[in-house]
Amino acid sequence: MNSYMLVVSCLFLWIACKKSTNDGTTGPQTATRDSLFTEHFRRTKGWIAGDDGYSIRLTDGRTLWLWGDSYIDNYDAATRTIPCLFQVNNAGLLQNATNPADMATLLGAGKPASYFLHPGGWPTYWFWPGSGYQQGNTVYCFLDNIKTTGANGSFGFTSGGPNYVATIQFPAMTVQGYKQLPAQNGINFGAGFVPHPDGFMYVYGYKGDGFVGSKMYVARIKPDDPITSWQYYDGANWITDPTKAAPIASDGTSSFASGFKVGNKFALLSSEFSLGCTGKEIYAFTADQPQGPYSSRKLIYTIPEKAGDKYPFFYFAIGHPEFIDNQGLLVTYSVNGFLQCGPEVCINNRRDPDTYRPKAFRVPLSVLGAQ
Repeated sequence: MNSYMLVVSCLFLWIACKKSTNDGTTGPQTATRDSLFTEHFRRTKGWIAGDDGYSIRLTDGRTLWLWGDSYIDNYDAATRTIPCLFQVNNAGLLQNATNPADMATLLGAGKPASYFLHPGGWPTYWFWPGSGYQQGNTVYCFLDNIKTTGANGSFGFTSGGPNYVATIQFPAMTVQGYKQLPAQNGINFGAGFVPHPDGFMYVYGYKGDGFVGSKMYVARIKPDDPITSWQYYDGANWITDPTKAAPIASDGTSSFASGFKVGNKFALLSSEFSLGCTGKEIYAFTADQPQGPYSSRKLIYTIPEKAGDKYPFFYFAIGHPEFIDNQGLLVTYSVNGFLQCGPEVCINNRRDPDTYRPKAFRVPLSVLGAQ
């Protein structure tokens, strides 16, 4: 083999190796881990760790990140651990417009000091936040209404009834009040909001379908009236009866959590059912209109976190179209230890916060068919 052929062969070998890296990718035009953005959430003061992670870009350039169960302070620098039990059921992070590593923790005045305080009273009731949007000097945040069942363990909760909307005063970001949504047939609207030239705000919502699968729905509201202006898509028309809403996408083995617009495409994200520590995949569905029709699911990422042959319990694959760079769309997902099928994460009443922190990756817009 002459020197030229040797150089060419080495070049092709190097390219082949680059295409098979263990970072959730399998070739060109595929997703890649975003270690830099993941690092923004590795904090040691204020908000330390949490799950969910919806984001709302504000008109002054800041970003409001909304979290469910969260660990606040109590970080031990010597052991790099936190207590095993979280301190609040929800919290916010306000991200600086020019320095994304600069985030201020948002909490409330109650005990516990959750950012959103349920009118029904803790510990019987609490809120887990969904997404939201800004309209003028008000930020609307949709909240899952949660009630304890009194049972022990990680799943001792149920729905507390119709969900709520919180109003937040901009730019101070102080919570002003809560209004309850109408009953919506068990659909958790608040998985994403897309303003449309027709004057409506399109709202995505998900609903469990049996023990494993889920379905995604879409409705529309007037942005200044998120309580009484609801219209639900029934597969052909916009109607006012939520019991006749038709799913725009369904998946028998994964859970939807996010709907958004990226470029010229509307996209839905779901994550593989993972209670058995075997789920590892994140999927996308795309369409040209908010109501679809949507494509069949497409695998866009395989999470790299694992212990031996076990993958962590993970959920809430969320797209953040306000954070697009030359690597593509930012997507985050939540990890939450290994439940009972993997290594124990709570040792001597302390845990590594990385077992309960969001992870980030990037999806090229071409993977989603977006321009």
